[in-house]
Amino acid sequence: MLSIVIPTYNRAAKVCDRIAELLPQLASGVSVRIIDNASDEVVETVVRQRFGEGIGSKINFHRNAANVGLAANLCKCFEHADGEWLWVLGDDDSVLPDAVGHVLARIASADAAVGYMSFSTSLHTHNGERTIGGFRGLVEGPGIAGRLSNLLFISAGCYRVRKILPHLRAGYLMVYSHVPHVAMLATMMADLNVLAVMCPERLVERSPQAANQAWSHLKVLSGLPALIDLEGVDGSIAVVVRQIVHDARWRPFLGAGLHYIFNEESRPIRFWWLLLARIFICGNAEMKIRSALLMSVLPLASFKVTRQAVRTVINRRISADANEGLDRL
Repeated sequence: MLSIVIPTYNRAAKVCDRIAELLPQLASGVSVRIIDNASDEVVETVVRQRFGEGIGSKINFHRNAANVGLAANLCKCFEHADGEWLWVLGDDDSVLPDAVGHVLARIASADAAVGYMSFSTSLHTHNGERTIGGFRGLVEGPGIAGRLSNLLFISAGCYRVRKILPHLRAGYLMVYSHVPHVAMLATMMADLNVLAVMCPERLVERSPQAANQAWSHLKVLSGLPALIDLEGVDGSIAVVVRQIVHDARWRPFLGAGLHYIFNEESRPIRFWWLLLARIFICGNAEMKIRSALLMSVLPLASFKVTRQAVRTVINRRISADANEGLDRL
């Protein structure tokens, strides 16, 4: 009935904490699987040492042959779901008492058309149950920053496997967006016959992350606009991205003028800005400064002038270190 899948990398102790929280809540029809992204220390070994060999009858394990990256490992969670519904649980999010019971109750009452259930979190609270159709409805309305944060928060959602799995390709194609689950959800809900239910119950307590383990705002926000070009999706994602950029809570991460970049008519400018963002992430210190300056100037220049300026930088001034950075893209 329900698959709880936990992706992890080098966080065996946190996985053990999640298992300890889940074990008293497990019921018939609920399975738990750990997706170990080739951690330095085998997660299954650590779990068995803490809980005993008998834990293998309650918890399943899969270890990737190599580290495939955070986003691709998230996609693997959808592949390994063996129940009708999937709950992807972050290894650092504390499971609240009765969380599994809340999910099972929602599953039992879910209409056959429902493909996604979004639960409340500390980032955003759903005021009562609400059923919607279309991706845009997931974030539309006041407080878009909180709604978006809830959407990105993997532990806040449950998916009907038979409806989401056909869209796994979109997730893998969009791994560079850093939010492949949003890509899959968007393509699934492009079919307006698929519904989503907003649920007021909370399943997890979001844990503060260490600085060296937190998600990079730059990586997420430079990758998110890539979702605009998803195949088979209407203009709802473009609208959502423009709203995100315009919202005051996200503006400090983006810099002046980015609202212009993500307008549909600014597609060429957007391409160059995202390329520069990738150079900023991968390049050395010198190239970070150069790319940051160009990223701030880009929205203020016409496409013709900007294209010539960027070409000049690429052709004449990018060092061998920057070329290595581009190769890593």
